[in-house]
Amino acid sequence: MMAPPTQAASRPAVEPSLVTIDVDLKTEDGSWQRRPVESLLIDRRTGRPPPRMVWAFTGSFFHRDRKTGVEFFVADMERSVIAMWYDPTAMLNITQDVGNPYRGNASGLAVDPAKVPKRGSQVRLILHRTSPRTGSAE
Repeated sequence: MMAPPTQAASRPAVEPSLVTIDVDLKTEDGSWQRRPVESLLIDRRTGRPPPRMVWAFTGSFFHRDRKTGVEFFVADMERSVIAMWYDPTAMLNITQDVGNPYRGNASGLAVDPAKVPKRGSQVRLILHRTSPRTGSAE
């Protein structure tokens, strides 16, 4: 016997909100430098930063622990906020198919260690709502 549909399953399909991401990096003189987040990444297929990417707010989900009965937000537990390949637990998922970095040396995206700020640096992420048709900022 099938279980009745959950509340989430009975909701009408909704287009996800789309965003592009910029990052502000604090410089040594205390000012902020803004750049596209892609400038901190490497496309493993080309060895270069990827073109401007678009992410979709997919929102993660709640789960109830079977042993304790405690409900929790999976993105919090997994610490999955922004995914560089599809991750159902992430809050934001990339919309382009860039490949999975665990499927080969020439697949997916990687953080560029030469460009990412050192641990403990002040960083701000800026999300810009993007048009679903054009991928450009609204």
